[in-house]
Amino acid sequence: MEHLQTGLEKAEEGQLQNIQKDISRNLVRVYQQIAIEYQDQGQFENALQYFEKCLDVSRRANDREKEAECYQQIGTIYEIQGDLEQSIKYRQDFLELCIENRNKSMTGYAHKQLAETHEKGGNISAAIKHLLEVLNIAIEELDKKAQAEAALKLGLLYSKEGERKNMKRSVELLNSHFDLLRQGEKEKS
Repeated sequence: MEHLQTGLEKAEEGQLQNIQKDISRNLVRVYQQIAIEYQDQGQFENALQYFEKCLDVSRRANDREKEAECYQQIGTIYEIQGDLEQSIKYRQDFLELCIENRNKSMTGYAHKQLAETHEKGGNISAAIKHLLEVLNIAIEELDKKAQAEAALKLGLLYSKEGERKNMKRSVELLNSHFDLLRQGEKEKS
C-alpha cells in the first residue's frame, strides 16, 4: 500500500497519466481489500476510512465504476450502523453513477437498495418509487425473476399504506407476482 501511495504521488508530480491510472487501479483494489476485511471483522469505522480512501483515488483516476462500488459499499456500512440518512445519500450517489454508466442491472440494484433503506426508515412512498423503477428495468430486461420479486415487494408495500386504492394495487401486484412465478415454472419444464 505504501509503495503504491508513493508511486501515485510521483506519477502525479510527473504528470504521467497512464502510470497514474495503473497505480490508481491497484491502490483502489488494495484499499477495497483492506476495507472489506475490516467490515467482515465488524470494524466499521476502519472500513469506512479505507472505502473513503478508495473513493478518493477512484475519483482522481476517473474510474466511475469503482467510484460507484465505493458509494454502494459505504452506503451499506452506514445502513448496518443504523445511519439511514447517510446510507441514502451514498446509495443515491451510487444510483446516479449507475445511470451515468448506463448499467441497467446495477441501476436496478441501486434502486432496490434505496427502496430497502427507505422502507427501513419508514418512507414507504420513496420505497415504492424506487421499486417501481426496479420493476420497469426488470420488464425492459425481460427478467421474470426480478419482475416477480419487485411485484411481491411492491404488493407488500402498497398493503402497508392501507388506503383502499393501494389495497387494490397491492392485490394486482401480488397476483402478478404469482403469475410470473407460474410462468417461470412452465419455462423450466
